[in-house]
Amino acid sequence: MKHSIHVSAISPKLRRWAPPGALAAAAIVTLTACGGSGSSPAAATQREPAVVSVQTATGIGKILVNSSGRTLYSPDQEQSGFISCTGKCAEIWIPLTVPGTAVPAAAGVSGALATVARPGGAHQVTYNGAPLYTFALDTAPDETKGNGAADSFGGNSFTWHVLMTSDGATAPSPSTSGGGYGNY
Repeated sequence: MKHSIHVSAISPKLRRWAPPGALAAAAIVTLTACGGSGSSPAAATQREPAVVSVQTATGIGKILVNSSGRTLYSPDQEQSGFISCTGKCAEIWIPLTVPGTAVPAAAGVSGALATVARPGGAHQVTYNGAPLYTFALDTAPDETKGNGAADSFGGNSFTWHVLMTSDGATAPSPSTSGGGYGNY
């Protein structure tokens, strides 16, 4: 728990007549009395929320989702972990990134979670080596509109699939044809 003391909370008479350093000493005593160390044993043992979880999608099975329940995808062309989806591609297919290299997972995520460096230095989450993305046209949890999508950005072609939990398998493309959202 953080505590702060504002000089304005100290009476004007005390500020005017207090010897130099006395206000700082009073603040230290007050913070110590309030437990101002910034952490507590309970906070130190709390687990970070899961970045990747498992959810059942109708017609597909158990899939990977982000902390908001949004479906996670990976393109066939990046299965080796090499990042090709940049620029406009990353505006439609939003990379799942974390601030560091640790990737908290929920129970049921059986594959290996790690990170790969994106151009620019961000840490993108991978599942069994495949970089993870959400799809901008999936506007709510449980949507899988990007499964089987094929697109092209800057001369790079991609085929996207929902990631399933069984050994990082991808979901088969929907059997219906047509649709899509266009190439950029």
